[in-house]
Amino acid sequence: MNVVLVNPNLDLQKLPPKINRYYPDQPIEPPLGILYLASFLLKNGIKTEVIDNALLKLNSEKLSELIVKKNPDLIGFSVHAFNWPTVLTNIHYLKKITKTPIVCGGPMCTIDPEIIIKHYEVDYLVIGEGEHTLLELINYLSSTKKESNVNLDSIKGLVFKYKNNIFINQKRELIVDIDQLPCPARQLINLNSYQRDKTNFLKLKPVDVIFASRGCPYDCTYCANKIISKSCYRFRRTESILTEINFLIENYQTKSLRFADAILTADRHKITKLCQEMINSKLNLPWQCHVHVNNLDNDLLRLMSNAGCRGIWFGIESISQSLQKAIHKNIPVEKIREVVYLCKKYNIYTSASFMMGFPNETKEEIQMNVQLAKKLNFNLTYFSPLVAMPNTDIYNTIKEKKLYDFEWNNLLLARNKNYSSDEIYNLAKFYNIYFKFRQLVFHISTAPSKDFFYAPIKFFNYLTFIFKYKILKIYYIFKK
Repeated sequence: MNVVLVNPNLDLQKLPPKINRYYPDQPIEPPLGILYLASFLLKNGIKTEVIDNALLKLNSEKLSELIVKKNPDLIGFSVHAFNWPTVLTNIHYLKKITKTPIVCGGPMCTIDPEIIIKHYEVDYLVIGEGEHTLLELINYLSSTKKESNVNLDSIKGLVFKYKNNIFINQKRELIVDIDQLPCPARQLINLNSYQRDKTNFLKLKPVDVIFASRGCPYDCTYCANKIISKSCYRFRRTESILTEINFLIENYQTKSLRFADAILTADRHKITKLCQEMINSKLNLPWQCHVHVNNLDNDLLRLMSNAGCRGIWFGIESISQSLQKAIHKNIPVEKIREVVYLCKKYNIYTSASFMMGFPNETKEEIQMNVQLAKKLNFNLTYFSPLVAMPNTDIYNTIKEKKLYDFEWNNLLLARNKNYSSDEIYNLAKFYNIYFKFRQLVFHISTAPSKDFFYAPIKFFNYLTFIFKYKILKIYYIFKK
């Protein structure tokens, strides 16, 4: 059995203008989710290849030709909310030249499987964590009906079609012991082809990406993570993580790490042990991660800093107590101030995100967030408009109350009584530019003398950035 797994590119031109502007400009990183699947299949004797078209950027015709040349028995695509139109075009071309079955997986398939499987070109969906479901599907397809003791409807986590009917099987349990999974099959890609120098806080390059955990234990109403992971958080053994880190250092000359976990610090015992072992093993490897503010205190931040942590990202979303209660965030403002103070004390950069467009959010509540960001002077501040993902709690609320201006593939662009979705988008854009400019001025004014000659170049680049995004027009909308 030969399997080809495809990480699609993202063609923003295939998205409506109101949608493609929401997709952030991000560096291209190795598709670790697909590489985890590939390593699991290889471990079980399945010949597996990976095509990362996010890197290759082949059009649908060229991509289809490349896939067919590999003579696969099964073709898999990873689907998220924004790349689905591109995936659908890829599959449409493929079906013209091959009858090979196609399976889709990824976040969108789990969050909203019906919108994917209804297209006739898609044969199967894997929902939830895909390793065991995909392997069972492959075993079924590779055996004859007489040899197989498994029926399609008995494969947990599978969605399939039969005689023009759609069947959604029982959900599969999450993998409790994630240490049973082999490390991502990075040997199937050329790691040096990726942007290993794109990072905000880590100065030593190259930077590589790693997962230490799966899932998130929190219950934020706007987040689809709890649909995918059922609010179940699992952390790898420290020994397993360190083995992978050392493998990256020895084989790929890794100098810094970005932990891509939703939350790295949710299990205090596990993150403490990891940091202690990183110190004991003298890795001296800078790293950054996502955290939850409520997990942090003086002892843990000091330990993380000693273990090499140089940057943390955390979502605040809103400091309004009523909104925090509504979205299940519950972060005291004093706790945010304490954590930022401690991060500065221990030389850890901070990045904070805020969200705009919640139902019943007032202008005053938005200004509270802005004033806090000004006062605490995060190293990075990011405001994002609310885009409600299908089947999340906030999606159901917005849909029921009709608090949206635009709907596409079950994504809702939120509005409220004070702002339209366009005004929310432009307001967020304005503040993102404002805080980048503010941080640049702060950086220039506090830069050591050896960095002084770089300041005019950075300043000129930023002025270009401002005019590119028509800040005067955005400011007019904001004032209105």
